[in-house]
Amino acid sequence: MLMPRSSQARKAELRLNLERGKACRQDMTAVAEVKQNVSGMQVDITMTIICDINYLVKSYDAGVYSMDITYQRLRMEMDIPYSGLVVLDTDDLEGNPASGMLAGMLDKPLATLMDNKGKVLEMKGFEEMFESMFEQMPELGEEQKQQVRQQFESQYGEDNFKRNFEMAMAMYPDHAVAPGDKWTVNSAISSGMVATVSTEFEFVEQTKAYNIIKGVSVINTVPDEYVDMGGAKIKYDLTGTMTSDIKVDAATGWVIESVIRQEIAGDAFIQAGPTGEMKSEMQMINDMVVLGE
Repeated sequence: MLMPRSSQARKAELRLNLERGKACRQDMTAVAEVKQNVSGMQVDITMTIICDINYLVKSYDAGVYSMDITYQRLRMEMDIPYSGLVVLDTDDLEGNPASGMLAGMLDKPLATLMDNKGKVLEMKGFEEMFESMFEQMPELGEEQKQQVRQQFESQYGEDNFKRNFEMAMAMYPDHAVAPGDKWTVNSAISSGMVATVSTEFEFVEQTKAYNIIKGVSVINTVPDEYVDMGGAKIKYDLTGTMTSDIKVDAATGWVIESVIRQEIAGDAFIQAGPTGEMKSEMQMINDMVVLGE
């Protein structure tokens, strides 16, 4: 007698399962294109960031990992109108002394609490990292250092760091799933601009060695919220989408490969005086590739 086979796929508990005392790595390349039309003048900026990141798992308790995250290498390329290509690289300190600011970020541990779903709960160590960065700029006076530091922190502060780490990690559901199942993760952006991100993830493929997850996100800025960008008050009315194709290790849950594309467009409003504001059209395209081991 033939027994019917169940058509239901085997459910899996997708989460991080990292070994205490072991270090994991991620090599990340991000390319951001920003296109703005300000009073009829087209301003296009392209920025490329390459970084090698080390994650040392120190302990695990009640679903939360304690880990030290350190940058091992950083390279930043900025193609800016009227300035040309500016390159900073921690592998080329002698050829470009200005790269010393980035070198100040290397090997400075960010004490991090991350749950087993990939969400960053806490990061500490930014003060020490920023102090080290600006110690590498002795040519700047104390007042100039403070101005540059405030601008850097407003654009690349703690929330921005957390968001970048979570972008490739915080995708796991709070229940067991099988291939074909979908779930939603909601998050927020509060550095650089104020926005909400709603992502529908799908468990696409399951093998003994790896799992494939796909995400589709909807991004909406909060249009009435001004943010301080280097002394200028700016608010954004932008909408967009993001797609994520993620391959994770079946045993550890660690990201093996992640390809992310984000497209956002709309208007930016720069506060001009007590009552006026200047409007500019804006389009942003961000591509990120993460390779892990």
